[in-house]
Amino acid sequence: YVFSDKTGTLTENEMIFKCCTIGGKNYPHSLEVELSSVVDPQKGLNTETEEPDYPNPPARSLEVDHNLLNDINVPASEETLFVHDFLINMAICNTVVVSHQTHSNSTSSEKNGNGDVEIVYEAESPDEFALVEAARCYGYSLLSRSPTLIRLKTPSDVVLEYEVLHVLEFSSERKRMSVIVKERSEGKIILYCKGADSVINNRLVHTELEGPATRNISIQIETQEHLDQYAMLGLRTLCLAKRVLTEREYQDWLVGYQQADIDLVNREQIMLECASEIETQLELLGATGIEDRLQDGVADTIDALRSAGMKVWVLTGDKKETAINVGYASLLLNQDMEVFNLKAKSEDQCLEVLQAHFQEMFPTLSGSFETSSSSVLSRTFDKVRAPLIKLYSLSSSHSRNESTNSLKEKTLKALVVDGETLSFALKPPCRQIFSAIAKECYSVICCRVAPLQKAAVVQLVKESESALTLAVGDGANDVSMIQMANVGVGIAGREGTQAVLASDFNMARFRYLKKLLLVHGHWCYARLANMMLYFFYKNMYAVLLFWYQLFNGFSGSNPIDGINLQIFNLVYTSIPIMIVAVLDQDLKPDKLLHSYEYYEQGLNSRLYTRTKFWIAMLEAFYQSAVIFFVAYGAYYESTIGIVEFGFVINISVVIVANLYLAVETLHWTVFNHVILWGSILMVFVFNFVYCALDTQQRLMDTYFVLQMLAADARFWFVLIVTPMIALFPRLVCKSIVQDVFPTPVHKARANERKGKRKLQVNTNPVSSPPHNDTTLSI
Repeated sequence: YVFSDKTGTLTENEMIFKCCTIGGKNYPHSLEVELSSVVDPQKGLNTETEEPDYPNPPARSLEVDHNLLNDINVPASEETLFVHDFLINMAICNTVVVSHQTHSNSTSSEKNGNGDVEIVYEAESPDEFALVEAARCYGYSLLSRSPTLIRLKTPSDVVLEYEVLHVLEFSSERKRMSVIVKERSEGKIILYCKGADSVINNRLVHTELEGPATRNISIQIETQEHLDQYAMLGLRTLCLAKRVLTEREYQDWLVGYQQADIDLVNREQIMLECASEIETQLELLGATGIEDRLQDGVADTIDALRSAGMKVWVLTGDKKETAINVGYASLLLNQDMEVFNLKAKSEDQCLEVLQAHFQEMFPTLSGSFETSSSSVLSRTFDKVRAPLIKLYSLSSSHSRNESTNSLKEKTLKALVVDGETLSFALKPPCRQIFSAIAKECYSVICCRVAPLQKAAVVQLVKESESALTLAVGDGANDVSMIQMANVGVGIAGREGTQAVLASDFNMARFRYLKKLLLVHGHWCYARLANMMLYFFYKNMYAVLLFWYQLFNGFSGSNPIDGINLQIFNLVYTSIPIMIVAVLDQDLKPDKLLHSYEYYEQGLNSRLYTRTKFWIAMLEAFYQSAVIFFVAYGAYYESTIGIVEFGFVINISVVIVANLYLAVETLHWTVFNHVILWGSILMVFVFNFVYCALDTQQRLMDTYFVLQMLAADARFWFVLIVTPMIALFPRLVCKSIVQDVFPTPVHKARANERKGKRKLQVNTNPVSSPPHNDTTLSI
């Protein structure tokens, strides 16, 4: 399972202001939005990429809306007041840092009266930068900002000064940000707020349908329609609102806020409650639509991962319509899918909706479960999963094309759930039903989710499915999800380095995930599987000593010198397998990137199984017997002693173990040749030098032993015949498997070899002898 964030992970996180709605009036700029028309899912998402420029990208030329310019210049009217407050909110409700630079080339700047100093905006969030730049394009320029004072220039060149009273910062839990300021000219205390529509709409003023209240409700309805249109185009939406506070209201709230600030126990929780208390009775000003373009290669990467057998879930904090649009643009969703939308306002309603979807997906089991008993639920889900798992295991034996065709024959299902419904679905008894439904869906999108909910979804899959999970994100709000998954991948983007520091791997673009998993993941699994089997196989060294005990009455004596016993695993056979475990490749990268069927061997654990483990053990048992008894037979009734016999079998086992690794090596490099053949050569060089040294410190008398053995033809006979007999069954079985029962990897390697031979024939054509009319040319 691959769990991905959206903003900054699937998209560029390069925000471009596209449109806005103010006071219920839509200002589409150059963006055409028609509610009655069918929107192309990819129309609102530009997949062209440009390299980011930190800390903020250069300001892009904003095509201003002439209707909005006209409304700004209209004398005092209701529309003008809404536009004025809306653009002021965009300009000051943020944490943008205003800096002054000389001779800067930045386009996001504004020159002062002297023309020699430029004002540059630097924002923590690309959203804030886009909003401040858009406000500047309409004449509302942020001149300076300090912890206590904000200076803002209007289109009429009037400089407004606001005293900053409080900044209620944005958080993933609050999903909004507010700033409380006081106008120095009029003395008004105003709270400007911006945030997600799901949060702002619940905090708007609610009065009777009389007078101005009717206008407010009309604005809310029209703004919501425009928000839905923006979301259908894949735009990120923000609602902007304000509240005018009286001096008494502010002072009453300030008392509680100051007490919360000095609380030593629950300071953060109490301050959140105080901020929530003042952010009520808001007046909706409008909303913005900001484009966050899809990264290049996202659709291809998601399609490749799913074709390889992985399931991709998107967990995002964006609006549902925006998430669905991105799903279509990234090929996570398509028009042939049956999309289930889960939306509930209470736990009971969530349970009813889940039951309805469960009955629709599994009609034969519609009356076979009870929500009051978790054990009954578990048995029911096991009953559901059993035939599906059996069907999958049968289909996995066929080619990937057949399995892909079988998927196309049935209607694929997708699940879309919002954060509020997800909070209910993650609690029992909804938890098990939600898990059963989600696991049978081809795509899952969770929108408006909090960081802890992302981690909870990953934990749900880990516990219920017992599957390996990978989480990829770019910001601090993805850290909990990354840490919960088995493998964490951090995207180095604009959101800081928290995700990168918390991850196992980090990369610059989402598309690199394709090569990480399909190429390096495939290689690493094959390398680790072969390495583990080889390490178990090397234990034939201990079995070799067991055969000797049969002939010494189990006295425990050892024929092999202590030095050679120690360096067998340390030098002779450890370095070659390390090289193979790092450099071995069964297929070329291009093959793995374009043919996804090869990844299935890792998903289905085909290389490291109990059967292969016991085969390796039996092979080690057989080869140890060959090594011992070939040497025993060659020197039968000879005059050599225990020390000489120990050197013979020790050198034989080193040769056999390294040649076995040579047979299993699929990709040869210079390092493989040097290390592997060097290990075989080392056993001779080391022992020749070792036996030439005469010392009294050894338990065995090894002086000049190998030199005397080398003078005997039987020694070389044993070293040649033993590997042939020991490795013959391995070579035969390997040939039979590759020719009679080939796997997709075997077929691909055979095709590669045929291609190389054809290339050699074409590049080195055999010259045919000259012939005349009487010569027959075949």
